[in-house]
Amino acid sequence: MNKVLIGMSGGVDSSVTVHLLKKDGYEVEGLSLIIWDTRNRTNLTSCCSLDALNAAKKTADTLGIKHRSLDVRTKFIDKVIDPFVNSYINGKTPNPCILCNKFVKFPALIEEAANHGIDYISTGHYANITHDSSPILKKGIDPIKDQSYFLYAQTLEDLSKTIFPLGQYTKGQVRQIAANIKLSNANKPESQEICFIDNNDYRGFLKDYIPNIELQGQILDMQGKTIGRHNGIFGYTIGQRRGLGISSDRPQYVKKIDVSTNTIIMGHKEDLYISEINLTQLHLLYNLNEKSGQVQDLPLRRGNPCGYPRLKIQAKLRSTMKESPAQLFIDNNDSARLIFDQPQWGASCGQSTVFYLGDVVLGGGIIA
Repeated sequence: MNKVLIGMSGGVDSSVTVHLLKKDGYEVEGLSLIIWDTRNRTNLTSCCSLDALNAAKKTADTLGIKHRSLDVRTKFIDKVIDPFVNSYINGKTPNPCILCNKFVKFPALIEEAANHGIDYISTGHYANITHDSSPILKKGIDPIKDQSYFLYAQTLEDLSKTIFPLGQYTKGQVRQIAANIKLSNANKPESQEICFIDNNDYRGFLKDYIPNIELQGQILDMQGKTIGRHNGIFGYTIGQRRGLGISSDRPQYVKKIDVSTNTIIMGHKEDLYISEINLTQLHLLYNLNEKSGQVQDLPLRRGNPCGYPRLKIQAKLRSTMKESPAQLFIDNNDSARLIFDQPQWGASCGQSTVFYLGDVVLGGGIIA
């Protein structure tokens, strides 16, 4: 019987994942990661709270599996919290979930599994992996809940040891399964967007983390006219409309954050559409053969010219948006240029752009 180590957050998704794995004949053990300071956080619905850890233990007991916790707070601060803070200081919008998956959650599960002689790892992500000659990462069938966007930076080696049972289910079906097997968390609310921040107040978090972060500067319109003042560029993101403290006869949106001059530049909605973006930290899950111009180990494209270094793909700038047709021009192993067939709105430096071929995740990069 194959063994699986499942990352348990205390929520309904990882709990149902345990049930589905056991149903498929796996011997399952649970692991909860202590990633942030849980003191005074007992009312949170996040995977960081003390309640979440206790809920995971309770679920493990209910489902009859072993459970343990692992303290990864030092690595989480180094690989997630500090880059998160530095991104905002530098006028960028980070993606902490992607960093956590890549540097903390999956490495911790894989190492712990290896140390205990466990064959596979699993999480409650809504995504799919087919294990043929090599693993192929695909979108989950629930278009609203699909979380493949957050997994593009994983390695094929990691994915070869990973099972995602929830990829074939919708969120509603998962809740129904939880209710059918009488799990106490069947109707537990969704986790908050950034798990380590109270009530999604990232500005308050940054002020607490760096007490002297507030630095006033100018808010300018497209013509360079001062139309307001800000208390720190960390409090703004591209496309932001609310909480700007300015008045205008037309809605204004944050178009640019200029770190060098400590200014925020505003524009109208139509000013935020762009067709071309530059990417850095390029990560492709599948090999590109420069001589033959083929994507290797990808059934949808095997043996077909892809015009290397140009790929016709679908891409999305944010996890919540729908993919749009684009052409990817690969400069080198680390950078690329992406040109969309139709202009896209609100591209923000620091966010990830993820590439798809149909329902297959090809890879992604960071908007530079």
